[in-house]
Amino acid sequence: MFLGRAPKPREAQLCVMATAFRVTTVTAAGNVGFPVHLDQIKGGATTRFANQRTILLGRVNVKVFANGNVQLAGLKDPDEVDGAMRALAARLSATGGDAARPEPVARITMMNVVFSLGAPVCLHALHRALQHVTTCAFEPLLHPAARITHQAGAFKAFVFRSGHVMLFGCKTRSEARAAVDTITDWARLSGV
Repeated sequence: MFLGRAPKPREAQLCVMATAFRVTTVTAAGNVGFPVHLDQIKGGATTRFANQRTILLGRVNVKVFANGNVQLAGLKDPDEVDGAMRALAARLSATGGDAARPEPVARITMMNVVFSLGAPVCLHALHRALQHVTTCAFEPLLHPAARITHQAGAFKAFVFRSGHVMLFGCKTRSEARAAVDTITDWARLSGV
């Protein structure tokens, strides 16, 4: 059973380079700009609870509250948030509010991102290198990745031996880019 010992150095390992990342899911919260009568939501797949309704808007799962607050999950790109909010406001417009409605507003609460460092990573070395820099846990018998939490709370990441990284908690593409660069620097610091 492999427990994360470093493979023999290769030229590729000396050139850790994370150039591209992919956003896998986006979660957002906002307000459609008017109160919503939950009992009047019609059409499509809906799930009812006492204080909210869950509806499916395309592939986006939306929780709608009576005060107009909404939570959106399942978006695949940060640029989809505004369009999803406008479509949602149009669908809900018959349930409440007046004719002069404000523009629906939403903010991204979290993006999940994946990328590759382009080389295998010795997780023991990464764990040792990061012990005094940030919070890093590596328990090879319990989890196959090193779990990193940025001290400022900006992001969390799972770094796998293969060099693949799952990144959680960024709210913008620029935050994701900064986190990718930070993790790449930490991988270099660990001697990968």
